Amino acid sequence: MKKINLDIPEVAVREIRLGSITGFQGDAQSLVHCSNNGKLCDKKRSFSQCLDCSISKAVCMVALIQDAAVICHGPVGCASCLHEFAFTYRVNAPLRGVAHPTQRKIFSTNIAEEETVYGGTQKLADAIREVYTRTHAHVIFVLSTCATGIIGDDVESVADEAEKELNVPVIAIFCEGFRSKVWTSGFDAGYHGIVRKLIKPAVNHKKNVANVVNVINLGGVTFFLNGLQPLARYQII
Repeated sequence: MKKINLDIPEVAVREIRLGSITGFQGDAQSLVHCSNNGKLCDKKRSFSQCLDCSISKAVCMVALIQDAAVICHGPVGCASCLHEFAFTYRVNAPLRGVAHPTQRKIFSTNIAEEETVYGGTQKLADAIREVYTRTHAHVIFVLSTCATGIIGDDVESVADEAEKELNVPVIAIFCEGFRSKVWTSGFDAGYHGIVRKLIKPAVNHKKNVANVVNVINLGGVTFFLNGLQPLARYQII
């Protein structure tokens, strides 16, 4: 398995990293043969619908950190799926063993025509400061959108500068919808940001890990950066 490079801010999409496809034309025997030989080809289609957006999957990961704030850097409409997750989180909290669910801290930079033409980095920098003033979050995630990806906003640089100024982790998550046809790439983007800047390298390594596995539960585990359940208790092997 190819090692994930945590020195870069953007994780490879699943089409590149895993050779994932969203459609296959042929019988089951051909599917198995092509899969075993690494020759799976995505079926080209002139029309498709009901595709999900990677940003909604990224927020499923980062918004689970209780003392975090999430900023959707893009038009306000892109943040609609984020607030839907916030509602679902509170409704499903009892099923997940969360006795006192807290309100999710989700914001949008709401870029408009002016920022689309001249760039939205200044609006993002101002938004990060405003969000920190309001929430005093222990970590701030900035989710990129199609609009900011197209105009080329340097989200990583803005996040790094804000991190130095505020002295809290400010993490850019690159999850533009057009980045991948496989919407589950958004999960990868969210975890990439968490591991890249929040998970500390292991001090001790288990010698025998044959009977140890990591369980990644999509939207099912609540993390705390500070508090009773520190993020560091979840071991990354």
